Amino acid sequence: MSHVWLIETLVELRIYAVQNGLPALAEHLEMAIQLAHVELALREGDGTGQDK
Repeated sequence: MSHVWLIETLVELRIYAVQNGLPALAEHLEMAIQLAHVELALREGDGTGQDK
């Protein structure tokens, strides 16, 4: 299953936060984006692509 939608949604939320003067939220969303990339890559790396 593709999780591209998740990353795209987090990016859109981060853009909204930046544009609306919410820098702390934008920073946390950036961290969430990075974490999502890492976790999704790890899931794909286990060969199943499925939740454990």
